[in-house]
Amino acid sequence: GRYALEAPGEWFTTSPLWIDDQIAVGYGRSEGRILALKVSRQKPEPAGSGSPSGEPRQPGS
Repeated sequence: GRYALEAPGEWFTTSPLWIDDQIAVGYGRSEGRILALKVSRQKPEPAGSGSPSGEPRQPGS
């Protein structure tokens, strides 16, 4: 597959591959590299945890 790496030149990417709790993607131009992203589950916030005014909470608050 091809992904928008926003880098100039002819780049290649591989399909994402799950390895334990990581997703690995190979990419490169003249030499290959591997990018691994660690994935973890987060517990959902309890219902009604928004702000008292009813407005959505802002990130980081």
